[in-house]
Amino acid sequence: MELSTGNGLSIITWNTCGVKPTKRYPNKLIDIVNHLEKQKADIIFLQETRIGPNCYKETEKVRYWLFYFTVYSPSSKGVAILVNKKLKPHYEYICHDEDYAGGYIVLFCQMYGQLFTLVNVYNHKTDKKVLGRLSQYLQEMKIGTLVIGGDFNTVLDLDFDKRTASEHRRHTSLRPLLQSFISSLNLQDTWARLQPTEETYTLPVKSLDTPTHSRVFLYLYYFLHYRIIVKTSNL
Repeated sequence: MELSTGNGLSIITWNTCGVKPTKRYPNKLIDIVNHLEKQKADIIFLQETRIGPNCYKETEKVRYWLFYFTVYSPSSKGVAILVNKKLKPHYEYICHDEDYAGGYIVLFCQMYGQLFTLVNVYNHKTDKKVLGRLSQYLQEMKIGTLVIGGDFNTVLDLDFDKRTASEHRRHTSLRPLLQSFISSLNLQDTWARLQPTEETYTLPVKSLDTPTHSRVFLYLYYFLHYRIIVKTSNL
């Protein structure tokens, strides 16, 4: 994101499929954060953190980052926003708020003298209400520049955002809800504005009979005169 001060912010979104240690990844959360730090991230949006009441201490292992997260279930949902402590001279925390069902987290802050509302969303494929709740909340509470990122489990353009048409049905139910959400807040799809013709996907699925590629991780923003530099991926 290019600020009016001339400074830039790099925001990366990443679906973790859970941050708890596993046999394959005994230091999974630390490994993810270290990898994204190497990508020069200033702010990280994590989805599907799956942090429950008894595993939130895993976040205390992360150094050099300010960690804001939801506590919901050890088996599903959950989101987090991480802010690199290197920003601290130019970063001021105001407050943050969480969805009671682990679907989103909202961080109100000031960076380089500008107010921001940063929102990280995980729209579970069965959740038809989270975007409606979030829209109503943001219409009343947002301040400064509104930046929304996350995993929406759907795509905006069925032809451009997917390489094959075989899974269109999976996106049918959530797509109108996302479109309504975008319209209610006058949002813009950042990647589509910056790369209007480039076919780049954030979710390759190779386990199916026919491999598919989708762009289900989106960055949306409110003020058109800001340029957002984003990277998306999942593990």
